[in-house]
Amino acid sequence: MYVLEYCVSHTPLSLITSKYSHIQVLPLVAKSDMQIPKLQKNIFSLLRVMCESLRGAASFVSLDSNSFTALGRCLIFGTEHDNTEAVVDAYRAIRGLAVFRIKSSSSSSSSLDAFLAQLLQRILNLASRNRLPQGTAFDSASNALLLLVAIGQVPYRNLVMGFLNHQRSKDPSSVPRLTQSFTLLTQGVDLRLNAVWSNRRNRTVFLENLKKFMFDVQGYMEVK
Repeated sequence: MYVLEYCVSHTPLSLITSKYSHIQVLPLVAKSDMQIPKLQKNIFSLLRVMCESLRGAASFVSLDSNSFTALGRCLIFGTEHDNTEAVVDAYRAIRGLAVFRIKSSSSSSSSLDAFLAQLLQRILNLASRNRLPQGTAFDSASNALLLLVAIGQVPYRNLVMGFLNHQRSKDPSSVPRLTQSFTLLTQGVDLRLNAVWSNRRNRTVFLENLKKFMFDVQGYMEVK
């Protein structure tokens, strides 16, 4: 099983080979090498394959806090990449972790919950600024965001309140419109954990809601 450790600051990219209970860290490439297209593709493809496997996701979550943080930063880096395949793989990896969280709800990890909440805030911010990727990458981002909202309904409500309070301080007249936009974002979507990740209709409805949300708020929303 392979996991990539990548810290966006100055930490080198490493390949962590996890076999049974043993984790061996092998230096792989430096951040500057991320400019190599084929390497970019393979890195995020590897992360996607790992996170879409329940066993791989479990290995991810069981890493020590430093390795977990570094891997999280790698996924975040992938969502902002200019390579479409890397972006798709990063969002699919995030969705894989979210599915793992849903299926293993009886043994939740505080570090995973905190990371998923962080991703929820980041992706929602991107959506509010109309900066989510386009095409197939948008579909992947929408699928990931849907699960993050379902898992973190309390953090999501808190984020929405934060957006509204910030908007109120900048443009009070637009708050009712923004409130309606957030209401419509999840309208018609079943957010129950036992249904949200496997329901195709849910994904389709949320995808269309998200498109409309981004179109509606891009012209007036003040993003923190």
